[in-house]
Amino acid sequence: MAQMVGEYAVQITRQKLGAQQEPSTINRFLRTAPLPELRLVKGDKGAVTIEKRQRLNVLPQAFTNRLQAIRERQPRTTAEFSILANLPIRGIGPHHIKSLLAAMRDDGLTDSTRQKLYALIRHAFTTAIGCWDWPELVNPCKNERFPNTGYKHVVVTDAQIVMLRDALAERSQPAYAVMFEHALVTALRTGSLLSLLRQHVDLQHARAGCHRSS
Repeated sequence: MAQMVGEYAVQITRQKLGAQQEPSTINRFLRTAPLPELRLVKGDKGAVTIEKRQRLNVLPQAFTNRLQAIRERQPRTTAEFSILANLPIRGIGPHHIKSLLAAMRDDGLTDSTRQKLYALIRHAFTTAIGCWDWPELVNPCKNERFPNTGYKHVVVTDAQIVMLRDALAERSQPAYAVMFEHALVTALRTGSLLSLLRQHVDLQHARAGCHRSS
């Protein structure tokens, strides 16, 4: 499976608006295969590519410590990633996916993180079947549905808002403060906020259009 999700990253992940986060999840599969890890690279003209990371004979100690901390904090999840990564894709069934998601829950990972991984696996299999002409492959997520986790309510206190404003006032980029105030008032998602251009903002009428969201 590690080879499949690696190819998925090269062909599909780079086209997504949320491409920055996905390679780190895919690298968990690649690392246990073991296969070369991937990284997202942005060109001068904004083009996005996925490249293989140069494998070092000796990893920096800080990175090694971080990996070890993850393994110790998420023992069941690490073990399930290793099992899935090394299984042939035709041998992966719904019970493998359920086992991974259960391990992530038991290790304290959030429903949001589990749901993103589930969506990644589901779409990778869908892509392999529909776009790579592997019709004999069965999607292990086909008849499964990730339970609705409901809405998340985040309450920001007045004291926290003051602290954030003070911190932003010390920055040399005034645009950060403007973006913060806009996000605070509108509750726009990150993708929508970052996609705003000058022509989307009407200063005269104090309006801003909401466009693409990640």
